[in-house]
Amino acid sequence: MSALDTRRSSLAAGNEASSLGSADSGAAHGGIAARPAPGEILRAYVALCKPRIIELLLITAVPVLFLADRGLPSLLDAAVVVAGGTLAAGSANALNCYIDRDIDQVMRRTRGRPLATHTVSPRAALIFGTVMGVVSVGLFVAAANTNNVYAVAVSSGNQLSVVESINVSMTPRQPLGMTPSALALSPDGNRLYVACSDANAAAVVDVSETRSRVEGFIPAGWYPTAYLARLSEPCLMMLLPILIGSTGGRIVHGARGAAVGAIATMGVVFGSSIPM
Repeated sequence: MSALDTRRSSLAAGNEASSLGSADSGAAHGGIAARPAPGEILRAYVALCKPRIIELLLITAVPVLFLADRGLPSLLDAAVVVAGGTLAAGSANALNCYIDRDIDQVMRRTRGRPLATHTVSPRAALIFGTVMGVVSVGLFVAAANTNNVYAVAVSSGNQLSVVESINVSMTPRQPLGMTPSALALSPDGNRLYVACSDANAAAVVDVSETRSRVEGFIPAGWYPTAYLARLSEPCLMMLLPILIGSTGGRIVHGARGAAVGAIATMGVVFGSSIPM
């Protein structure tokens, strides 16, 4: 009887192991999630930005334009505030989802978020939020500031006309952001000194000839901003556009899309004379 019982126990254990193996195999095959459709991925990235929160922020931001202009604001100002505010708020919300991704999987209210459902990877969410934040800052700087100083002439009829536009940027392809705020002319009238508020420097411009030219800069801050501009220019003009192109390609078609987006952006960056 003991031998028979031992044999039955062995058969039962074998059958149980076989069924467990089949279940594990089925779970393994069933656990392989299909790649989400492009529309689903797009909706997931939009959800990362939390559009309802952005809507509340814009509702409070746009009326301030009417107060600042004491009337109807320009369409360009309104567009910059709406676009830049959307990108900045979306960046903050996406980064918040990245930081709280472990908590979101536990809470019932946040279990359906893109990172909790693994529709978007944490790395992609981090890159997405960072890129949106950088783009929003660049948009605000480009729309709010300038690099140019204008020489104007007054006709006999008190009509103003622009004689020359002087670019006081530190490098030829530098983005907007020098913000000229004060001018001073040398006693001999040959040099124009331009205080650049957002560069911690004063530009020295030779205006003795028909076409003015920038001779150099006088540092006015703790750090030589001209040297910093030379270091940051490759990042702003090359690496950042390539990163944006690669991220957009990855959203559309994974790793291959990222490679195509990066290569296409490199062609545009190196083949265009217009600053990115």
